[in-house]
Amino acid sequence: MQRRKYPVGIQTFSRLRREGYVYVDKTDLVWQMANENNPFLFLARPRRFGKSLLASTLHSFFAGERELFRGLKVEQLEWDWKSYPVLHFDLSGTKHLPPQMVEEELSRQLKKMEQVYGDDIDETSHREFLTKMYNRPLPSRIFIVTERCRPRERLCQRLLLPHPLVSKPR
Repeated sequence: MQRRKYPVGIQTFSRLRREGYVYVDKTDLVWQMANENNPFLFLARPRRFGKSLLASTLHSFFAGERELFRGLKVEQLEWDWKSYPVLHFDLSGTKHLPPQMVEEELSRQLKKMEQVYGDDIDETSHREFLTKMYNRPLPSRIFIVTERCRPRERLCQRLLLPHPLVSKPR
C-alpha cells in the first residue's frame, strides 16, 4: 500500500498536484463559480478554512493550467481552458507589517504582473496598468486578492482599485 502525503501547511494548488499530495476535489465548485458570470466574487470563510488554497486553485484554473486538473471533476465539465491574465495579490505575508511595507510588497507584486501582462511598462504607473486591466471586458482579466483585513482595507482600495468598488464604511 502506497503511503499518502498530506499537504500540511501547503497552500499552493500547483505544488499539491505536481508533488502528489492528497487533494479533496472541489473543482466542480470552482467551475460553477467561474460560470456564474458575476464580475466579483467575495469569499468569507473562517481562519484555516482553505481560502489561500482556493485562491491558488482559481489562479491555476483561470491561467488555463489544464494539466493540473487531470483526473479531477472539472475535467469532465465544459471549459475552454484559455489562459486569462490573473492578477493574484497575495498579502498573507504582510499581516503584521506597517502600511509602507505593505505598499512596497504590493508594488513588488505589481511590477512582476506588469512584466507579464503590461504593454509599455516604463511609461505605465501601477494605477494606469490596473485601470487598463480593469477596463478589459470580462472575462479577459481576473483579480484575486488574498488576506483582506480591516487595517489594510483602505490602503488596498487606494492602491489596487482604480474605481471605488467597495462602499465607504458608515
